[in-house]
Amino acid sequence: LTSIRSISAYESHLYNQVIPLLHDSLEEFDETSADALQHFFTNHGHAVRYTVAQQTRHLLLHPEQQPTTTNNNNINNINITQQHQQTPPSHDVPSNQTLQEYALQYLWNQKLVENDTATTNDNDDIFLIDKVIV
Repeated sequence: LTSIRSISAYESHLYNQVIPLLHDSLEEFDETSADALQHFFTNHGHAVRYTVAQQTRHLLLHPEQQPTTTNNNNINNINITQQHQQTPPSHDVPSNQTLQEYALQYLWNQKLVENDTATTNDNDDIFLIDKVIV
């Protein structure tokens, strides 16, 4: 479980490798065996989601432990002001808050600096959440 980095990677592995291997065998299973296998995959999926969430929380708290990747922080000529650092800032997500809630709250407070300053006044605050399309 600890090698799984995302839920989408897990689902891709499941649908592209595991299920095709089991496909022919599933037709031969009796109802009890099929139910046990379904129960296993349901619980394993819950464990994967929990593990990915815990790993994400750990990496947010300890960004220096994240694998190094090439990342262009410039999105449509907009730079996030805090992203100019070599190591991303640490985030201590409260245990009673979901990662999704924390991410939305974080986006809500992020001010942006546009490269084209001719269209904005110095007093205008531009927030990242205003650029997010849901």
